[in-house]
Amino acid sequence: MKEYRAFFLSQDGHVFKAEGFEASGDGEATQKAQRLVDGHDVEVWQLARKVGSIKSMAKEWQSEKEDKSERTEQARRVAEEYANGQREIINRLRKPQP
Repeated sequence: MKEYRAFFLSQDGHVFKAEGFEASGDGEATQKAQRLVDGHDVEVWQLARKVGSIKSMAKEWQSEKEDKSERTEQARRVAEEYANGQREIINRLRKPQP
């Protein structure tokens, strides 16, 4: 068995917690670290060698949610500009022509 360590990363990428464990190889170490993921990214190390990174699904979901919110806001702005343009045309048509 080999010694591994899982490093938990904050949103700004700093290590805030580490947990040591044993595994027979990199694959098993990655599987064990996967079970430790709790909303934060985790890096798996064996001594000074980085085995891999595990991205938090919560972080990806939040990113997708922010992207969707941004697209929704952009669509709202476009629709509002279009509606304002239509109102302007209607107001011009309502004015009596000299």
